[in-house]
Amino acid sequence: MQQKKAGSQDPFAPVTAPPSTTPSIPRAETKSTSSIRRRAKQQVLPEDVAAFGEVFESTKLYVYCGLYLACQAAIYVLVKGSLTTMKTPGLMSFLHMASVCLSFWLSNSYDIFDIRPVLQNPQQSLRGCSVRAALFGVQMLTLYGALLHSSVNMVLSWAATAPLLIDTAVALAAGKRSVLLSPQIIPLVAAAAAATALEVILDHTLSWLSLLMLVLWSAAKLAETGWRLVKEDPSLGGKLPGGDFGHLAALIRRLSDAEGSLNPPSTALLINWLPALPVLMIGFLGQEGNEIIDHELSVPAVKLMLLSCVAHVGITWSQLLLHERLSGTAKAGLRWGALMGAVAFNLTEKTAGASIGTAVCAVAALGASAAASLQRHSAGSSQPGRQRQPFAGLAAVVAEGGAIDDDDDKDPES
Repeated sequence: MQQKKAGSQDPFAPVTAPPSTTPSIPRAETKSTSSIRRRAKQQVLPEDVAAFGEVFESTKLYVYCGLYLACQAAIYVLVKGSLTTMKTPGLMSFLHMASVCLSFWLSNSYDIFDIRPVLQNPQQSLRGCSVRAALFGVQMLTLYGALLHSSVNMVLSWAATAPLLIDTAVALAAGKRSVLLSPQIIPLVAAAAAATALEVILDHTLSWLSLLMLVLWSAAKLAETGWRLVKEDPSLGGKLPGGDFGHLAALIRRLSDAEGSLNPPSTALLINWLPALPVLMIGFLGQEGNEIIDHELSVPAVKLMLLSCVAHVGITWSQLLLHERLSGTAKAGLRWGALMGAVAFNLTEKTAGASIGTAVCAVAALGASAAASLQRHSAGSSQPGRQRQPFAGLAAVVAEGGAIDDDDDKDPES
């Protein structure tokens, strides 16, 4: 009776397992299993949310394209309005870069973008993105400086035409066979250059400082093209000191290999993070600190600055989300459509220097550049086996165009 009474004291008591002869393994993954269970619980969604998710899954491509079009068409006007109220292109560049870095930090909790290469090997990541980050910082700072001293239409025309002229000049100087040198594209490039030259004449807000900023921006674009070329032939056909086995060629190979190990989200994060503080320091050296102290911020000015930051983040995110979903031709068409929308939006907002004449010149320059770019992409996509291969020196003739005809999927801002 006593044994029966003692056994019925706690019917829910755990049964002690018999001793095991195998050694016990410590439970080191308790945290991971708990996180997995938490995610499994979070996957149970209400019916309305699940239905919305299904609809968004079927239309997210159009949402991403719409986001890109809206942000790209508005950012030039927003930056121009912000710089009109506060003449600080260095601060504006810093705010845009910092906004992108903050958005990546917030998105890391939701696994939206994969930035593990930066966290796993930060030294190699920083080395691989150093050249591109420096060029990106110079391009953004000079482009915003040009927006401060000239009109939006002038900057759009220059930014659309200059890269095509640079690639054409490099192709001629290097003796390379390029699609840009075909009889169908040369008149388009010439028309874009003529429209840009007429834009310079008609733009009454243009100054020598603005032209200097645009020339520096073009120089950074030329350096970007040169970097693309030396990555394919680090010794420039043996013209660099030491040839293929020199220290400079070895350094270029190391930087190129490190850059190739990064995925697009990691590259986007680093090119916004690395030059952020340098461009801010350059701005303060240009007396932007006095502008900040003397200028009293107003609600419209802060609103424009915040909207421009949101637009820059939207452009960066939509480019990454569309990276694997669109072809090079589709990306180019989307970009040129957005820049055409920027001209219309600028004319509607009537910013400084906006007129019918400058708008017509900007549309002509953008239209000719878009036609040349789309034909360039179509010629590249018509060759399914086309691959980028190293070539022996810049003077070599490559049948498929080499690095000159790579996909120009970057926006003029970048």
